[in-house]
Amino acid sequence: MTPYQVLVTIVDVQTEIRQLQEQLAVEKQVWQENYRKKQDAQLMARERELQQQVKEARDAEIERVMQQLLHDNQQAIDGCEREADKRIKCVMTSY
Repeated sequence: MTPYQVLVTIVDVQTEIRQLQEQLAVEKQVWQENYRKKQDAQLMARERELQQQVKEARDAEIERVMQQLLHDNQQAIDGCEREADKRIKCVMTSY
């Protein structure tokens, strides 16, 4: 092999290396974009899931409080009715 042929071979190899490096850079960028999109999709799905869990917990707490208020209200009504009955009986017995 002549020195010129060696030089041409070296230049050809360097050119091929540059092309491979460029191809690798492009493939890396595509992979990174796809990976980022996949991560974003997973994060969004997890966020929706957490929002749903929070909403369900909130709704359950609201329902629990409503039931407690209804119960307390009924007890208050019952207490008022008993007190009214006592007063009526007291008034009736005094006349």
